[in-house]
Amino acid sequence: MKRSLHLLITMLLMCIIGVMTGHAQSTYTVSFNNNSITQSTEGWFDLGSKHSLNAKYTGTYDGVTYTTGLKMESATTVKFTTTANATITIVQSTSANGTNTFKFDGTEVPQSEGTADADNTVIVYTKSIADGEHSITRNKKEIGILFIKVVQEASTQPTLTLNPATINLNAYPFNPTVSTTFMLSGENLTAGDYNLNVPTVDGLTVSPTAFTVGTDGKCNQQFTITYEPTKDTEAATATISATVGTLSDNITVNYSALVTATEQRTVAAATTWDFSKTGLTSFDKVSDPVLYANIGAKTSDDFAADAMTYVGQYPVSDNGTACRVNTKDVLAFKTSTAGTITVTFCNTGGNGDRYLTVNGTKTSYSEATGKADVTTDPISVEAGDVTIGGDNSIKIKKIVFEPAVSELSIVVKEGYSNYATFYSTKGYTLPEGLAAYTISGIDDNNKVVYGNTYNAGDAVPAKTAVLVKATAAGTYTASVNADAAEFSGTNLLNGSETSTAVNEAGYMYYVLTNDANNANTGFYWQKGTDGTSVTTVAGRAYLKVTKAQAAKGFSFPDETTGISAVSTSANSLNDNAEMYNLAGQRVTKAYKGVVIQNGKKFINK
Repeated sequence: MKRSLHLLITMLLMCIIGVMTGHAQSTYTVSFNNNSITQSTEGWFDLGSKHSLNAKYTGTYDGVTYTTGLKMESATTVKFTTTANATITIVQSTSANGTNTFKFDGTEVPQSEGTADADNTVIVYTKSIADGEHSITRNKKEIGILFIKVVQEASTQPTLTLNPATINLNAYPFNPTVSTTFMLSGENLTAGDYNLNVPTVDGLTVSPTAFTVGTDGKCNQQFTITYEPTKDTEAATATISATVGTLSDNITVNYSALVTATEQRTVAAATTWDFSKTGLTSFDKVSDPVLYANIGAKTSDDFAADAMTYVGQYPVSDNGTACRVNTKDVLAFKTSTAGTITVTFCNTGGNGDRYLTVNGTKTSYSEATGKADVTTDPISVEAGDVTIGGDNSIKIKKIVFEPAVSELSIVVKEGYSNYATFYSTKGYTLPEGLAAYTISGIDDNNKVVYGNTYNAGDAVPAKTAVLVKATAAGTYTASVNADAAEFSGTNLLNGSETSTAVNEAGYMYYVLTNDANNANTGFYWQKGTDGTSVTTVAGRAYLKVTKAQAAKGFSFPDETTGISAVSTSANSLNDNAEMYNLAGQRVTKAYKGVVIQNGKKFINK
């Protein structure tokens, strides 16, 4: 009995001595219950801006039933700083995603290090940590956290900390006044009244500016910083500092202002939105539609910031290379004319098909099951509002709008024997004065072999590269024909509506041009190349053959082949009309052979 009493007295004395010598403990907690974040010391845990609570994470711990938990996503981080050795307790919910893990200070914490309580759907982790900066993030997949507690040994060393270390204040037309809070905390300081050092910046205010260190040497005070600019301001930086004795700490304030609102532009011409060209690296969730031009994106040929709006969580994501859309996130623009859009996107890495929803019509893309980019076929849209979303979360990289056109221009230049090449993604009706051919092969005489032949009035299929023969050089107008059948057969001609470098191994490439002596028109290597590559010209075609078929150039077949009837006289012809030979060269009446005059062929003797 005496021994037990002696031991009890000894333990009490140790506790008292510990308090007197400055070794009392400090406890900091944060809970995520009932859709509310509650900290025992406001601001001690830094949760950043990308966090949310979710009711699928529940559980019971230490007699408290949690109806919500912190949803730990890829961008969610809990940060805090200890000034002495401490013990941390983390309570993870297992009501959803219960087998997933988290990282502490960048290292995965296996569930074997925790204590599982299946009845209460929680795992409790407790570990000792050293003084310094610490972080909690998810591992590979989403988890839920209900409660965190840090018990820190008190230190006799004075501390003074402003938290967070950086504040970003960006004012926009839809949110012209922005404000946030920051904390000043300290221990073992000299008691007294002090003031923050706040720089003079138009529109920037801090309230209050004074703080007090109590007789216990502690300071724990919250401040509000507000930015209400009256004019546009380029990105700038200011510093707020606090000083007590020889200790000092500061906060870096990054601020900018876009006060003047830009009205959304309605597009009529071809327009591109390449989300890697916004000039932004990130942006917080917006609950109402905002114009990209009004969140700092610059309007350019690559990104029409003044014509695209967004509402949702990730207007800018993946370090400024995309935006994300799902059932609740929507991109929208306005057009004064009907047309088509093509969308380049990828999914966020999940399994299963991904869906793109344009003006309420959902389309599944099975090829978008991985992270590879997918570009849609042209999607028709009517004049008016165009909305783009996704059933599952996808990353949109690029959107291109092309207005509907009713006519196409086919240009046949002088100097190429009235030949040209042409390519369009639209079907069309070949106009008078032209014939067009696909190329199905190469013969033994290095002449191209015609495949499909299209005469004036015939429908040429969309995405079909052709060789064009004209009665004379000039610009010919073709009517778009949406009913043109799809191309069927072999075609060695390829085309593009943009300038693109092509150099697939095992092939040789040729363009329509004249030979080195400028005497004969045919297919020859593009100038400055050795035939193993070609840089396409928008709306033109190029010839692609295997290396086994390769030659320095290819000529055209005899155009007299297949002529069923050739007139032997020019009875009804206008003697003054210009005459051409079969190479398209102008000739005189003295020329002997097959000639073309008034659009008809005959033999001039």
